[in-house]
Amino acid sequence: MASDNQNPCGCGGSGSTPSASSPRVTPQQTPGEDIVACEQTVSDQVCVEADVTITPFVTPGTPTVTCLGPISFGPCSDFTKSPTKSCKFTVSQVLCVNVPLSFGADVHAEIGNVACGIPTPGPDCPPPLPPCTCGALIAPNSAQNNVQVNGDPRQGGTLSSDGSICSDTLTTSVYNFAYADATDTDLNFTFNVAPATITGTTFTSVVCRREGNGACVITVTGTGLVTLADNTTSLETFELVLRDSLPTSAQFDRYTLIIGGTNPSNAFFSTTGEVQLPNGTITGLGCS
Repeated sequence: MASDNQNPCGCGGSGSTPSASSPRVTPQQTPGEDIVACEQTVSDQVCVEADVTITPFVTPGTPTVTCLGPISFGPCSDFTKSPTKSCKFTVSQVLCVNVPLSFGADVHAEIGNVACGIPTPGPDCPPPLPPCTCGALIAPNSAQNNVQVNGDPRQGGTLSSDGSICSDTLTTSVYNFAYADATDTDLNFTFNVAPATITGTTFTSVVCRREGNGACVITVTGTGLVTLADNTTSLETFELVLRDSLPTSAQFDRYTLIIGGTNPSNAFFSTTGEVQLPNGTITGLGCS
């Protein structure tokens, strides 16, 4: 019988062909599964203050009374009579108070705006945008430096700075610098250049060039805001020169800074010669 040549599902025999409407099985993403294209790490400096109050207290224990010598008849001698019928005295004890403090941070991230690019054929993304034409990423911190403040030579100051400077985006570039003098805190000051947020500050030029030995030199000029220890402020011009020791290394390890002019002898602040830094604390951009 014809039915003997059909399988239990009712399909035709081996000579039959599938219907045009037969479903095809295609790979599918498991429901709820996120595909992570790439991961990046972001960081931010967070300063946390804690108001700590230590309140000492004294709790007397159970007193013990001991008789000294035999009983005497008559008034007390060699003692000072108390008009209040009680005896008061002062004792002192130095305490070492260990206070454990735990600082932390809760981190929560939410998706922000989504911007769509131009679709391109093929499985791979287009190449990234060209790197910065000329600039630097700055994160040095150097102690025990010889500097001049208002023409006065100083020794032992700590210099710290950070920034992201690019000649293609000067209006959004940032440079921060601080000088700390442990022996004369009145000389401490900060210097900030952030055209997008600090009125009057600007980067006027960023120039990259090669020296004869192939090492790169990046010169940054502009105007920044000086804030003194007493919170008085002033706008000052500056010149920042970054250098790398090894040709094509892009790992800068030396810099000089003059604030308030171009002559170190009469400038508000200047490093005395080049400040030596660990390799990698300044990354040069461009200068290829």
